[in-house]
Amino acid sequence: MKFSAGLCALLSLASTVTASVVTLDAREEPPSAGECGILAKDRGKHRPDYTMSWPCSSLQVDCINKTKTTTYIWSKTSCVAAAICESPNSIVQYARCSFNNPQIATQYDTPALSTNIYKNIVGPCADQGCPMTQQNFVDFMYSSLTAINSTHWPESVESIVEQWWNPLKGWANAGETVPYAGLNDFLHLARPR
Repeated sequence: MKFSAGLCALLSLASTVTASVVTLDAREEPPSAGECGILAKDRGKHRPDYTMSWPCSSLQVDCINKTKTTTYIWSKTSCVAAAICESPNSIVQYARCSFNNPQIATQYDTPALSTNIYKNIVGPCADQGCPMTQQNFVDFMYSSLTAINSTHWPESVESIVEQWWNPLKGWANAGETVPYAGLNDFLHLARPR
C-alpha cells in the first residue's frame, strides 16, 4: 500500500513537471501589428544609437524577402549581415511579423548559424576553427551587398569597422577576431543596449 501511494505521488509529481516543461516550450507569439510597424519604421537603423544605414536597410529588405519561404534565418547571408549592422533581435522580430513569416523561431531559438555562411566568411580554414578577422568581415559585408545588387554602399571601410565590426568584436570579447561561436552567440543573444 505504501509503495503504491508513493508511486502515485511520484507519478503526480512527474506529470506536474511534464506540464511545466510543455508550458516553457510554448512558442512565443509573433510581434503585434504595432510592434511590427515600429520595426518597419526603424529598418536599417543601427542599434543602439539608431543611426540610419541605407546599406543595412537594403540587406534587411533582402533578408525579409528570403525568409518568407524558410524558417532558417541564419542560413541567409543577407540576414546574417543585416543582423550585424542593425540588431539580431530586430531582424528576427521583423521577420516574425504576421505579414512576413510568423513561423520563424524567437531569436534565442533560431537554428545555429549556417556553417556554409561561416565558411564563406573565413574560407576553408573554417573546418579547423579559424576565427573571422576584420578583413574577412569587411569582405563579407561588401560581398553581401554585391550579392543583393545593392545600390547603397557604406561610406568607407573605416565606417564598416567603426560601426559594425568593433561592436561585434567587443560583444564577442575574443580579442581582435571573432570565432564561429562568438558570431553564433551574437546572433542568438545580442540585444540593443
